[in-house]
Amino acid sequence: MTDTAMNAGMEDDDSHDCGVNHLFRNVIANTENDGDFLDRPLEIRLQYPTNNSGDMESRMDPWQNLLNDHEWYMHMDLSEYCYIP
Repeated sequence: MTDTAMNAGMEDDDSHDCGVNHLFRNVIANTENDGDFLDRPLEIRLQYPTNNSGDMESRMDPWQNLLNDHEWYMHMDLSEYCYIP
């Protein structure tokens, strides 16, 4: 989830890259419970190209908002995350 959020921004949807909105719609498609939802980001991440740009904090906020809107809560501590390209 964190890797997907870091590599997909809110404005990245175009003919070459898939942004947060596109990835999130695909993650929740045919997802009936939290467990299924949490298993899908890596699968989706590998399926669609994303734009590797922007800083992590600005990319995490939209994901956290989308999760909260769907009543799925996942706390993300940026100080404990190490990004390896």
